[in-house]
Amino acid sequence: MFPANRIRNQKYSFFTFLPKVLYGQFSQFYNFFFLLVCISQCFSALRVGFAFTYIVPLVFVLGVTLIKEAYDDIKRAIRDSEINNEKYGKLEGDGRVGEAASADIKVGDVIQVKEGQRVPADLVLLYTTGKTGTTFIKTDQLDGETDWKLRKSVPRTQAAYEAGKLMTMNGCVTAEMPHKDIYKFQGTFYSTEGFGEPVPLGLDLSHTLWADTVLTCGFALGLVIYTGTHTKAQMNARSPRSKIGKIDNEISWISFVLFVVLLGLALAILAANGIRGEWYLLYTKYVLLLSSIIPISLRVNLDLAKAWYSYGISTDSSIPDTVARNTTIPEDLGRIEMLLSDKTGTLTQNEMEFKAFFVDNAKYEKKESQREIMESISSATHEDAAPMADYRKELGNARRSRRTRPEQIKDLTISMALCHNVTPVENAGKQEFQAASPDEIALVKYASELGYMLAYRDQAVIQVTTPVSRELDEYEILLDFPFTSESRKMGILLRHSKTQRIIYFLKGAEQAVGQAVSEDSAAKMREAAEDLSMEGLRTLSFAEKLVSSEEYQAWRAEYDTACAAERDRDARKAEVRGKLESGMEYLGVTGVEGIVTSECNRGVDKLQENVAKTIEALKQAGIKVWMLTGDKIETACCIGISSGLKSRAEKYHIVREIHEDKYIIDNELKACPRFAIFGVEGGAGEERGAGDRRTEHRSLSGPVRATVLRGDRKALRCHVLPLQSYSEDHHHEKAQAIHRNEDRRSGRRRK
Repeated sequence: MFPANRIRNQKYSFFTFLPKVLYGQFSQFYNFFFLLVCISQCFSALRVGFAFTYIVPLVFVLGVTLIKEAYDDIKRAIRDSEINNEKYGKLEGDGRVGEAASADIKVGDVIQVKEGQRVPADLVLLYTTGKTGTTFIKTDQLDGETDWKLRKSVPRTQAAYEAGKLMTMNGCVTAEMPHKDIYKFQGTFYSTEGFGEPVPLGLDLSHTLWADTVLTCGFALGLVIYTGTHTKAQMNARSPRSKIGKIDNEISWISFVLFVVLLGLALAILAANGIRGEWYLLYTKYVLLLSSIIPISLRVNLDLAKAWYSYGISTDSSIPDTVARNTTIPEDLGRIEMLLSDKTGTLTQNEMEFKAFFVDNAKYEKKESQREIMESISSATHEDAAPMADYRKELGNARRSRRTRPEQIKDLTISMALCHNVTPVENAGKQEFQAASPDEIALVKYASELGYMLAYRDQAVIQVTTPVSRELDEYEILLDFPFTSESRKMGILLRHSKTQRIIYFLKGAEQAVGQAVSEDSAAKMREAAEDLSMEGLRTLSFAEKLVSSEEYQAWRAEYDTACAAERDRDARKAEVRGKLESGMEYLGVTGVEGIVTSECNRGVDKLQENVAKTIEALKQAGIKVWMLTGDKIETACCIGISSGLKSRAEKYHIVREIHEDKYIIDNELKACPRFAIFGVEGGAGEERGAGDRRTEHRSLSGPVRATVLRGDRKALRCHVLPLQSYSEDHHHEKAQAIHRNEDRRSGRRRK
């Protein structure tokens, strides 16, 4: 019913090795021609020399190829064996921790994964050693992203393990049918208290550990839900295939041209001697005699050279730990024409610092306005340091006619200290913060500077210190909504322990948060975000809402029902969440940026080591470089200069609207043929920023991409979604083919 949890990346089996390799070789005209020549020498009527002079070179070429393919496949088998035999802890029914190889893991097993260890199968996280019931994983081998991802254990199993009752509790997990979308999961955890009815708990992506991710801290226990070919990693993997280099295709084409010339020469010789008798045998002999025009020694030298290049790459001391996994196409490394690079985490170091914020229509900068900010917070916290203190309890949810500026600044600071997924940890006696996003860490650090310091967090409570009394203020976490690229926002529902106020904080892109506030507040929010973006800052908007106990009880019952739904769960959850996110109070807009570098006059993300030198070397080698980023155009321009993609002497040509007509975009690019930036406009004439990741995917079509590729042109591609980054890479080869076809048609028109 369930596939074995075995990884197999080999191309061949014992029985298919020889047929597949020979088929791959003789499917090329070069080798097929010499095969026909060798076969002809088996017939005395066609023999023109010693048979071994034709057979031995071909056998040698095929022998070298067979040895290379066998060597590569054996290496793949060894790597597969190491992964399949890797040992993991397996929790037995009596609570003991046994041992199981990765290949022996089955659906339903409870597996222990240690820090730095590869996750062997798709798991539901039952327990983690983190005090907060959370852990972080690295997913770079799955989706290419370097940011750590936050994962949460199932609360009931976390508590059961700590009480020593995990293997004795009654429960089960249901999961949806396997699919390849790594960003979606829908499951349900059922547990029974005694002999009562099963109590459902909805599971989502945050409760999972996908295969081939790596645990970053402590150890974790997970229930296996998918194995082998049902895991996300293997469903997204391509089947192993034989690769043929460009030079092999070119040699085959040239060989075919020489073969046509050979046929013509043989025909000319035959005509000169006169066509008589068994002329077709004589013609075939002429062809065989002239077959040396196509040199088989070229193929011998080429195969030996490829093997030597691969060996040299693997043993080069200047590039340690480099492995040549394929000895068939090493020469293609020297024929790279285009390099597509992500910005964050690849060209730049993902380190952020807080710079400024807007409250109402007033701007406060960290350096220039710090004293004024501290005075405002001090005056607002004199009577009550809790959020929304200006809401009078006896008036229900009513408040004063107008909120004061100090109250707004205080609540914005509190929201920065509470609305996040940051976990404080102790490291060598110092407090540090762990989070998937450096933006959140920058906001939490700035809130700490203003007096609201994050002291403790788990899945149940958050504790922060207050500015005046320096006492711990505790908030119970009722519910949290993590950030996703589709929603472009995150929210957290809290209950203040002292006042019992229930408050919902919302944070995200201005377009997403703007839908939860009034039209006037949304206009202020957009204006503030645009102002900060013009300075190259990454913006986040904040809002809050006071929820009565009666409203919360009714809403929570509806939300729990949506979470346990078997069909359309995500849509129903989003609908119920939308009811909570209505009529919210606008707090402000914050701006963070990367560590300032001296290479750009407006401060941008700190570059990775030797980025500028590497890009310059690529440019000198004639390689075109595209930078793909989700940031706004202004930020992309600055990074383009600091990284060396664009010199200060070159001019930008910004293409804000992507036209499908390649002739239109060609005319646009004539204004600046060397450097272009592609950005997409959002609704109502507003640009889409880093946080504004809309669901529609507008990408460069094949003809347009081919037009951009023509000539020595560089480009920055802004507002790119993860799916579009894949699309740009996936369709690049198709665009090059269109490019070549256009050149051929243009050549015919000129003629």
